[in-house]
Amino acid sequence: MANIDIIEAKKALRSTLVSQLKAMEPEKKAIFDETILRRLEDLLQQISTNHVFCFVSSGHEIDTHILIDWLKNHGKQVSVPKIYREDMVATRFIGWSKMQTNQFGISEPIDRADTNADIDICITPGIGFTVRGERLGMGLGYYDKWFNKHPNILRIAPAYEFQIVTELPVDTHDIGVNIIVTEDRIIRV
Repeated sequence: MANIDIIEAKKALRSTLVSQLKAMEPEKKAIFDETILRRLEDLLQQISTNHVFCFVSSGHEIDTHILIDWLKNHGKQVSVPKIYREDMVATRFIGWSKMQTNQFGISEPIDRADTNADIDICITPGIGFTVRGERLGMGLGYYDKWFNKHPNILRIAPAYEFQIVTELPVDTHDIGVNIIVTEDRIIRV
């Protein structure tokens, strides 16, 4: 598949999956979010981790605000993304009152305090996934670039079951995830 074909295929699939996310009934979303987050919390208790890098949900994504609070309450160091120039950096999460909305409408820390050094796990966002761990993001490449710089970090993605697709158009720079947690199962790649 030529690069332009991959870009167009990603764009079309992204549009379809975002439409499905937006169409979810709020009650059903709340039930699925709770189930996924409970599975994720159970999984994180089984894995030895001290420092988790977690995306801050927005829009129709699985609500990670609850997970971030749970991690903090369980004594974990938590970092969240901050966009800085052309890069995404892991920045220490201090509290919700120390956050602001960035140019993409996503909450991020007001101050930049990079904490990339000792991260064990990255809770990763995505629009679509395969059972092989391939990941379709929003198309800006921030996570792929970050994963390239931090290749040994365990990448876990919470997702709704309908976000698991048979095939994804992938490029050589696309980096997948190791584990996907849905309302129905845990997929280990």
